[in-house]
Order: sequence, then structure tokens, then C-alpha cells
Amino acid sequence: MKYISSLAINEVINGLLLSDGTIEKPHKGGNARFRLPQKVKNSDLCQIVFELLNDLDFKPKLKYYSSICKLPDGKQYEQTRCLVYTESRNYFTIIHSKWYENNKKVIPRDLKLTPITLAYWYMGDGSQQGRNRAIFATDNFSLIDQLLLIKELKLLGIKSTLNHIKPERKFNKPCYRLLISAENGDRFFSLIEPYITNSFRYKLCKQIGELKIA
Repeated sequence: MKYISSLAINEVINGLLLSDGTIEKPHKGGNARFRLPQKVKNSDLCQIVFELLNDLDFKPKLKYYSSICKLPDGKQYEQTRCLVYTESRNYFTIIHSKWYENNKKVIPRDLKLTPITLAYWYMGDGSQQGRNRAIFATDNFSLIDQLLLIKELKLLGIKSTLNHIKPERKFNKPCYRLLISAENGDRFFSLIEPYITNSFRYKLCKQIGELKIA
């Protein structure tokens, strides 16, 4: 995995906010803080993020905890997870103002996708679909936000489309996920591969993963 300097923290945070990362802001005012939960098997991602935040003196903490998860059939099981979180800082308050409207995530209009941002987004909410294709779980974002992501990907030389999915019963509206086709897969996977942690390398295109790991 390629070393990432703390100077790239904005690119990393943007990628994490596109997926599993959140920024919490107190209702009574005050600064916001960053949180990233992961399954314990993906703790290497938490460790990397912790070190980047620590280098910038954000006073991060890394902890492990158990939580009860529910399956669709109602059954429950216990899962060990890890969590990186920071102290409240003005830096995160500024980012919160760009990424949230009425406590809902939105895509900032000045967002610029980079290979680092793509990699951290993919580790959280992306997956390989079929041969040399990738799909992102973008259905929590509005259609306008998803079209903005398509535009930004195009600037990196990656064409993508929206793939219609069947919505959950509680959502009475069309749902889409962002799909990168096989013809653009080589470029996409080549861009993100240097920044993918060991625990997420199973998500890489097989040819690229084998080439780099061997």
C-alpha cells in the first residue's frame, strides 16, 4: 500500500464521508467531530485514519467494542467493531457545513475526486460487480448529487452511469447506484489500487489484485 501523507487528509476525509464516515455536530452549538466505525476485520483502515489524524493533532481515539446486529429475519448476533473518533474541532465544523443540510449528507458542490478520495470511498461503499466492474452504494444521495459524482468521475477519465435498483418498502421513490462499466474498470482499479488497505484488497479487480500482491 502506498504511503499517504497527512497533507492528503482532505482527500481521505472526503472519501470516508462519501461512505462510512460521519461528522457529528452538537445541537447546542460548538464544534463538530469526526467518527469512522468499521468491522474489526477492517481495523487496518481505522489504524491508518487514526495515524493521519494523530499526525495533525486532532487527538483521535481508537477503540474496540461489541454491538448487537439484527438480520432481516429478526435473528441477532454479536459483532466486534472498531471506531476512530476525534475531539471537536473547527476544522470538522467547516467540513460539516459543506457535507450536511438539515442533518442529511449531501455532496459538496466544490468536491473534487482524486485517486485517494476514490480509494477511500470504494473501501467503504464500493464493491466489484461482475468482471472488471465496480458499483457504489450511492442510493442515500439525491439524484442531483449522484449526477455530480458522475461529472467528477468523468474528469478523471472514468465514465459511469446510474443503475436503477429496487427500493426498500419504506422508500417510495426511484433508487439508483453508481456503476462503473467494464470498459472503464481497468483505469478505475489502477487508480485506486495503491491506496487500498490489505483487508479491502478482496474488492479489487482480480487481475490487478493478483498482479500487485504476487
